[in-house]
Amino acid sequence: MLYEEKLAKVANWRSDVTFFLKDCFPHIYSNDFAKYHYEIFDILKNNKKIGLAAARGHGKSRIVTFGWVMWNLLCNPKNRFTIIVSATYENACAYLKQIKDEIEHNPVIREVFGDLKSDKWSENMAEFTHRKCVMAGGREIKIRGKTYLENRPDLIVGDDIEDSEQVRSEQRREDLVRWLLFDTTPAMTLTPIDQIVVVGTIIHRDSILSRMTMGEGKWKQWFTRKYPALDREGVPLWPERISLDFLLSEQEKDPHVFAQEYLCNPVPYEHAMFKEEYFDNYDDDKLPKNLVINVTVDLACTDKSYSDYTVILPCGIDSYGDIWILPYKRGKYVDPDKILDQMFEIYKTYSSKKSWTFGKFGIEKNAFQRFLITNFNRERKKRGLRFQVTAIQTKGDKTQRIAQLQPLFAAGDIHIRTEMLDLKQELLDFPRAMHDDITDALAMQLEFLNKRPAVSKIEDTHWKITPDMQRQKALDKRVIFHPKIKNIAVGVG
Repeated sequence: MLYEEKLAKVANWRSDVTFFLKDCFPHIYSNDFAKYHYEIFDILKNNKKIGLAAARGHGKSRIVTFGWVMWNLLCNPKNRFTIIVSATYENACAYLKQIKDEIEHNPVIREVFGDLKSDKWSENMAEFTHRKCVMAGGREIKIRGKTYLENRPDLIVGDDIEDSEQVRSEQRREDLVRWLLFDTTPAMTLTPIDQIVVVGTIIHRDSILSRMTMGEGKWKQWFTRKYPALDREGVPLWPERISLDFLLSEQEKDPHVFAQEYLCNPVPYEHAMFKEEYFDNYDDDKLPKNLVINVTVDLACTDKSYSDYTVILPCGIDSYGDIWILPYKRGKYVDPDKILDQMFEIYKTYSSKKSWTFGKFGIEKNAFQRFLITNFNRERKKRGLRFQVTAIQTKGDKTQRIAQLQPLFAAGDIHIRTEMLDLKQELLDFPRAMHDDITDALAMQLEFLNKRPAVSKIEDTHWKITPDMQRQKALDKRVIFHPKIKNIAVGVG
């Protein structure tokens, strides 16, 4: 390749990181870049302090810790000294090893840049013939005072600098914050060329990435983004590589782990109000024959992407006062008439059950909802239907209302179906869930539970179980998950 051709190629690579990565590493970047990858490159080129939280398996390390570091090493003349930090020394060295392997053996790099390997080539440090250096280390690395030739670090990349053991300790979480803000940042060149990038998965509500992405206090100067695997509309972040079917299957396996690893939304188990073992995952053959069906409606009449959903939630109350959550409707509606149609469809479905009694509809009382109740009653009379519609006056804030469900779930008094993944996710992530519309509609059911009609106890229910047996079952489930809490009182979270 002629010298002029090399110069033109490098100039093209300097103008666009994606050209560089596709030309030099087609074996690594065989898939097309996703939209959010381009956004990350734009963020990297235009900001100096960056925090990026992304879902597992979506290329964050490949884009940042390999791609961005490699672009700076070969295409950014201002970059001189890069440090890669990870939770462990071994992980950081693994990132560096990939970079060294490409510098040594990649034919495109060798043709354009020549042999860049120097005689200073170790497990955790590589110096290059064009007077640049990349160093790797674990969280314990002492960055203060580190130099290469006359250069302080000008690029620091922290990739998964937290792990599950470290985030359990409040003291260790605070130590990491101090290390980043008061040891690492001041140890850089303190010039406009400095850049520090923290990338990873949020594994704790109080983790460093979680704090960053809130953008408060000491983190206001940082540019941060979250990239969950599914957006609020349920659209995959990178469908060409990780499909919706795969994500839903992962969510079904363990909603709690899924929220942490794929939704950037962890709730530490020890602090979670609702836990996986509270869910009994009933099937149709477990439903009691006699149920009183009440329906609650949580309204949000807009299709804006940032709004909540409208939820129409039917539940059955059995002879023991247990709540059985039945298949519900969840969607976004601009036209209130479409909400009415869904409500009448729910009524038609459950009023036709021979051994079940339809109770009433409950709708939260506010200006818009009073309007809907009026229209609903008018339409109900047109259709010749007879059932009660109640305006529910909710008390306290939403968090307090939903929290009242916890002892009922813990005692096994609320039964949930296997496929109700959206509701489970809201409960497991409470009180910091992305949405809380289904749980709010469920909390409204307590209005009917406290004033439920008397239902005669019958002997031929499908599930012949006494309340004591049911509570023992709930306790047994908790013991299976937590062998150390055999003496804990049922109903206490």
